Amino acid sequence: MGLEYINNNNVIHRDIKPENLVLDERGYVRITDFGIAKIYQKENFSETSGTPGYMSPEVMCAQNHTIAVDYFAVGVIAYEFMHGSVKFFLVYLFKLIIAAVCWKI
Repeated sequence: MGLEYINNNNVIHRDIKPENLVLDERGYVRITDFGIAKIYQKENFSETSGTPGYMSPEVMCAQNHTIAVDYFAVGVIAYEFMHGSVKFFLVYLFKLIIAAVCWKI
């Protein structure tokens, strides 16, 4: 709900990763570290901040991006939780997607 709230207010966190998700005293996940968060702008291709393992291909390739980059990071985290590692997944996924997105194969 927190990610939905900030995205509904046109804020892109851009650094969703396990280290920036903490549990409160009731066990609810809280999002922290808004240091590189930005208000969504249509032309944002020059803004490529984030943690490489959780960055979407659009950000890595310096292309315009939306709130979807935060949900991409959530998908990587979900994969990491289910499989215990993202190493193989990330290597394969980023080679495939970056080739398609950056070089338009």
